[in-house]
Order: sequence, then C-alpha cells, then structure tokens
Amino acid sequence: MDRREKYLGAHRQLFAGRWIDEESGQPLAIPIRRLVIDDDLQGREAEELAGLYPDCKDFCVVSSERVWEVFGRRINSAIGASGPLILERPKADLETVERVRAETSAPVLIAVGSGAVTDIVKYASFLSGRRFSVFASSPMNAYSTSSASIMVEGIKKSVPSHCADGLFFELKTIASCPPRLLANAFADLICRSSIQVDWLLAREFAGVGYREFPFRLAAEDEGDLIAAAGKLPGGDYDAVATLIRACISNGIGSLLLKSTACNSRSEHLISHYLDMFAAASHPGSLHGEQVGVATLAVMQLQEKILNADEPPILSASVDRADELIERYGQRVGGQLAHNCRLKALSARQAQEWNDRWREDWKNWRAMFERIMLPLADARAALAACGGSLTAEQLGFAPDFYRQAVRDAMYLRDRFGILDV
Repeated sequence: MDRREKYLGAHRQLFAGRWIDEESGQPLAIPIRRLVIDDDLQGREAEELAGLYPDCKDFCVVSSERVWEVFGRRINSAIGASGPLILERPKADLETVERVRAETSAPVLIAVGSGAVTDIVKYASFLSGRRFSVFASSPMNAYSTSSASIMVEGIKKSVPSHCADGLFFELKTIASCPPRLLANAFADLICRSSIQVDWLLAREFAGVGYREFPFRLAAEDEGDLIAAAGKLPGGDYDAVATLIRACISNGIGSLLLKSTACNSRSEHLISHYLDMFAAASHPGSLHGEQVGVATLAVMQLQEKILNADEPPILSASVDRADELIERYGQRVGGQLAHNCRLKALSARQAQEWNDRWREDWKNWRAMFERIMLPLADARAALAACGGSLTAEQLGFAPDFYRQAVRDAMYLRDRFGILDV
C-alpha cells in the first residue's frame, strides 16, 4: 500500500461506496467526487482539477491575503487561473459572500485556505449556481460539509449550501502551518462525546431523530487521533493525516444528515456566543480553540449531572423574554427568547421526566457512560497538542465567559445539557 492509500485509512472504503451504514444496511453515498491526501501535490494541481472539470477553461482562486503568499499564488499559477480574488482578513458574512459573487464570473471557484474562505466560497458558489473545490491550508471540518457558517444580521447561522467537488490536502503545506492551527482543528473534534450525549438527551426529551453513523465514522479515527495528539505540534505526517481524516468524517456526518446535529451542540453554542457578543473585547481566539475549551466545560457538566448517584430534578422552563431583550436588544433578544420557547418544558413534562429518570436512573447512567469520553482524557489530549484549556488562556474575562455558558442555550432550539 502506498502512502497515499495509507493516509486515506477507512476513507478508502467510504469514498469507494463500500462503507456500510449498520442502521440502514446500505452503503453511504458521498457526493464529494475526489479526496486526495498526499505528501506533495506540486505539479499535479492542474491534472487533479482537469479530472473534475474537463471542460472548464476558467477558474478563480479565492484566498486570504496570508495564505495567498504561502500557497495560493502557487495554485493560481499551476492551474492557469484568471485574476485571483484575495481577501484581506476574510470574514464569513453575507457582505463578503456578495463581494465574491460580484467580483468573479468564473464557473468554478477554487478555495485556497481554511474555514472562513471555504465557507465564503461554498455559499457564494451555491447562490450563483457555480461549482467549487478546495486546496486546504490547514485542517478543518468545514471542507466536507454542505452547509456554511455565515454571520447573518449579527447572528452566526449554519445556512444550507452544497459540498465541494474535490478536496485536496498537501501534507507538506498543512504540516508546516502554525501549530496553533493544528491544535485548533484538534480542539474542534474533541467534542464528539459531548455532542453524542447532547443529541441523546434531545432524542429522549424532545423526540428528535437520532443517527448513529456519524459517531461510527468518528470512531474510526478518534482513538488514533487522541494517541497522536502529542505529535501534531511537530507536524508528523501520519498524525496530521489522521487529523485530516477525522475532520473529513466530522463534516461528512453533517453532509449526509443534511444537518449539523451531529457536530454542533452545547459547546458550539458557547463558541458562537463568544464570537457574537465579545465585540471589541474579543481576544482573537479561533473557533476550534473556543470549542475545545467549551467542550471541557460541557463535559464537566455532563459528568457531574449524568454520572451522579441520583438523577437531576427538572422544573418547568421559565420565559426570560424580558430579561433577554433588556440584555441583548429587541431584535437579538427576541430571537433568543423565541429559540428557548421552542424547546421549553412544561411543568407536566418536567415531572414526567423526573419520574422516568428516578425509576430507571441506573440504566440511563449506563447508556451515557458507554459513549462518554472521560473528561481527563480529553483534557490531557488537548494539552498534548498545545491547545488551550481555559477561557482565561484564550483571553476572555471570567465573568463574560460564565455569561456565555449560561446564555448560550438561547442561541438555538437544540436541547442539550445546558438546558438541563
């Protein structure tokens, strides 16, 4: 087996249409047409794109100012693209999306960069009926999703979009990116356990659909990824390839579900809150870094509540519309109050759940314990890869962070441990 095949791991079966979903008995069909993880792609860029777009005569490379100098210029030259679109400190918002739509008419856009650039290109190409592929500059799960994380009227939303045709990962480039970016990607994946617990809570409390296959995908690499955490800062190719696979699996879960239910729960809401409300005091921490720290907080809550000898006692939800509007203004506060009403528990529902938990708490605890990654293991792995462990390390004031943990549950109508 050559190194490229080795790097693909279980994804060889997945992208060949031979990975079976145990729940349906059918193979998972991946709409992404090409995945390449290799040591070096230099000299093969045009060939790879020609295989995807044999009739395309014009590409537009979209990149950030920083990535353009170290990677984008080379890709642009290799594929003979027309004028590139270079974004200075790109922000994934509607204004930047509209700028990309307006400033290039190329039928195929090539995102060269990381999450923000990919989300911008993904949504801009979707809205204008064009195609896109990605040459990644750092590992991230946004590459393999069909949704885009876009700031809309001050609120970060996951908006429906489409997936890339091709994903290209050059290890010599990604392994040499700042170690902080590798730790950022790792931190955005350590939340598998907290998300699965939150989704099971939502299934039981709110009756929402639950699927197991995204977590089976994650399990293919989670153990190896945690074991390799300490090798990521040094850019070990095998460790970085494992990280890339884990990112792709994470994105594919939401791609096939047509939902972010399997990779965004309480911990992501806390991160979104930080981005939305820190304003000028935001320290510049990255999304994954914030998710990693938030995951530790969420896992601590989950262990404290769900591993206790006695079940929690729930009470009816309290309508906090007036309080939220006073704190966040009429538009944002009103939306937050609406989100909370959608998942509110009545006194009767709360009592029913108290009765169910009290009658069978031992089995409930066993169900959660089977899927929960120990908090100590998550913290150790995050530290080993160089990730932040506390809000203070990220640069957030403790009082503001406590407010983020308290109010993040209002950002969406998804039920989770923050609601409990």
